[in-house]
Amino acid sequence: MNEKQMRNTVKCESIRTMGIKLFLFITLFFASLTVNAGNVDINKRVTLKVENESIKNIFHKIENQADVHFMYESSQVNTNQKLSLRLNNVTLEQALDKICGVALRYEILSNNIVIKKNQKVANSDQNKITVSGTVFGGDDNMPLPGVGIKDKTSEATATTDFDGTFKMEINASEATLIFSYVGYVTQEVKVNGTQNITVKLGADVKQLQEVIVMGYGSVKKMRFLELLVPFL
Repeated sequence: MNEKQMRNTVKCESIRTMGIKLFLFITLFFASLTVNAGNVDINKRVTLKVENESIKNIFHKIENQADVHFMYESSQVNTNQKLSLRLNNVTLEQALDKICGVALRYEILSNNIVIKKNQKVANSDQNKITVSGTVFGGDDNMPLPGVGIKDKTSEATATTDFDGTFKMEINASEATLIFSYVGYVTQEVKVNGTQNITVKLGADVKQLQEVIVMGYGSVKKMRFLELLVPFL
């Protein structure tokens, strides 16, 4: 074997040795993660009695009681959000479910509890738009204050102010808003991406019949006039 062949052989052996070491390192690393994954006892008992306290401080209290560590990104978790909790001797899992609610979720990695924003909520936030507009009476074109507005596909609601204007946040750009007002016909308006809308409500003749209050009760105006005819 000449010198060149010997150098190639030594080089191959070095590469093989490095490969074996790298494989052993990766194997031991993941094995340690598997062993440590059980460090977080999700059934460990914790007690929390806090009033209007930040999530960050609540995490610290749990860390001290359950011997765990919280990890999160400030861009995903508002640690200044205030919570009031009364949890007496509950499991760590129950406490986490209560704290996270629907906006957050948690994952267990080794001895760490990783807090993340719930992806479903994040996607919902991305679809939200702000819709504003003005509501007028169709008979006199005057602004209508106090008109009730509801998104047909969610719990979003709003009410027009003194000038008949409103502003509300809805979940989708193709929502349907329901406008209702006493004395006017309820109307549904599709947003379809429009962020500023004008609505005219038509008068409801049946609801607009005046009611005259009398000492013995109340009767509709038309009926009251009929009663007066014999005396005219």
